[in-house]
Amino acid sequence: MKKYSDKQRPNGGSFTGRESGATLVIALIILLVMSVVGVANMQNSTMQERMAANARQKTVARYAAESALGAAESVLRGIKSPEAIDTRFNGSGYYSLVARPSNVAVPLSASLSGGAQFIPDKDSTWSNITSVEVDYDTSIVAKKPRYIVEYIGRDMTQGANKVVTVMDVDNDGGDTKPYLYRITAIGWGKDPNIYSVLESTFQTGYGDDVFVY
Repeated sequence: MKKYSDKQRPNGGSFTGRESGATLVIALIILLVMSVVGVANMQNSTMQERMAANARQKTVARYAAESALGAAESVLRGIKSPEAIDTRFNGSGYYSLVARPSNVAVPLSASLSGGAQFIPDKDSTWSNITSVEVDYDTSIVAKKPRYIVEYIGRDMTQGANKVVTVMDVDNDGGDTKPYLYRITAIGWGKDPNIYSVLESTFQTGYGDDVFVY
């Protein structure tokens, strides 16, 4: 009776050869899967780095905008009379929504090209003509921050339930009511396409529990 070895089939085929071929295919499949996973991880890491860099630049832009707000507030604290408003609010970053003592109002739109509407987050509207530049470290930002101030009027109310009323400066009822301003500031990150725009309402003045420095 003829016997076959455990490595030979009756038709002459080899178990070992076929097993080696299957192992090679499986190894190639595993290698392909590992390569795909590795590439995906690299892309994910790159995306996370970009997101972190963008978040940092957004934070830098916000700090720059806040510095511009602070600079504008420092200027406004020194304005304590209608005459000072009339002197300061003559365009180039300082505008008036109501008539100043000389009965002249300089709206922001008058300084924009063609009387266009000011759009706070539109980079092209922030120029030397329309806004005030603030000194800042340009090694961390693309451009120095800027601000625009608009005089709103006087707060003629008293007490806890205050309602802001837009009044002509001449009709101030005395100098015991606060002056109201709207400040709009912008700051950029190192990338000029990343910026932050902030807006605040600021009061200056004194008297009768309405506002105290």
